[in-house]
Amino acid sequence: NREILNKISIILEYLIKVGMVPAVDKRVKFNFYLSEKQKQTIEISEDPVSISEFIFNINEIIDTSNMKKLPATAVTKWLAHIGYLKTTTTEKGMIFKTLTEKASELELICVEKTNQYGNKYSVNLYPPKAQKFIVDNLDKIIDYHYGSSTISIE
Repeated sequence: NREILNKISIILEYLIKVGMVPAVDKRVKFNFYLSEKQKQTIEISEDPVSISEFIFNINEIIDTSNMKKLPATAVTKWLAHIGYLKTTTTEKGMIFKTLTEKASELELICVEKTNQYGNKYSVNLYPPKAQKFIVDNLDKIIDYHYGSSTISIE
């Protein structure tokens, strides 16, 4: 399945390059996908970053006029599914992801921050090792998030 998608991606990239772009229904957006070549362009930050910041940088690579962005929750739900994060609910009903013991394998860290109103909150940060792990597993994350569907109509 991935091999076929990679070949299609190469063909489409060529067609776009030579100006043979077929008319596309503007309501149709492809689910997030990156070719192997695009994955190689993802910048890995030397400093630990939040998942939102890391996914924002990944989404900068795609053309959002015809492709959906990858939501950060797709990554965190997959990481929870494989045991690096767990879902926690506060007394006030706030739902967030916390690190498990397994998270140390990826060197994930949790830091406490204070917002402009003086309220403290926790943020999970993803160092280079975790960022590389996410990039290396993007296909699995996408499959977990979307299943086998590659197109949706909005």
